[in-house]
Amino acid sequence: MLSFVYKKILQLLEENPTLKRQYLKLAVLCSNNGIRPPLSGKADKVEKGWMEQELGHPSRNPLFYVEHDESVDLLFLDILPFLDEEANILEIGCNAGRNLNYLYSRGFKKLTGIEIGVKAEDVMKEHFSDAYKSTKYIVGNAYEELLRLPSSHYDLVFVHSVLVNIAPRWNAIFKEIARVSKSYVLTMENEGSYLAYPRDFEKMFKKVGLKQILFKFYNLYEERRVLRHQFIRNEIFKNNTVRLFVHVK
Repeated sequence: MLSFVYKKILQLLEENPTLKRQYLKLAVLCSNNGIRPPLSGKADKVEKGWMEQELGHPSRNPLFYVEHDESVDLLFLDILPFLDEEANILEIGCNAGRNLNYLYSRGFKKLTGIEIGVKAEDVMKEHFSDAYKSTKYIVGNAYEELLRLPSSHYDLVFVHSVLVNIAPRWNAIFKEIARVSKSYVLTMENEGSYLAYPRDFEKMFKKVGLKQILFKFYNLYEERRVLRHQFIRNEIFKNNTVRLFVHVK
């Protein structure tokens, strides 16, 4: 019965864009304040799925994150000119290491990645062996692992399509990201992911002392056209929002 009601609600939202936008606002409000949005998955189940990296679930299979796609180029487009090759770089949710390999291929060797999935490290070893040798690969819960890292150490901390999958009970992760970063924090998220844990990321990082200096929308299937709204479901690389933050001095 509950499953039927849930599906009917989703159908209603899909058929009514205005209602869907209103629900997204509610989901953001909930997540910002540490509350699971009504239609979002239970934190334990979601985290277990990402940790076990269910091979039958395309977006959780680490092999899904091996092939290069244009989102990686767009993520780093504006930040790379401001980093030298000695920069310490941390990725939260590095999965199979595609993004770290991109940086490695451009001369960056001081790389660290945190990944909750237990299978992804072996995939990186196989597909990006050289980059793996230059990476400190940490397997575990992102928030808990960040607590173990030094303050003001990383010239760049970046996240690609991960923060919307971190449950609101871990909202303290924003404070930890700010703490370990020395210069820049870079995010790319599908902020219209209303069934995940969407947030007002500018607001969340502002609370912990970071200032947003860059904000862009990308739709990779429509010639990088800037969009006013992001409401296309189940397309992980559509309607990505890139944000760049710096510490307020």
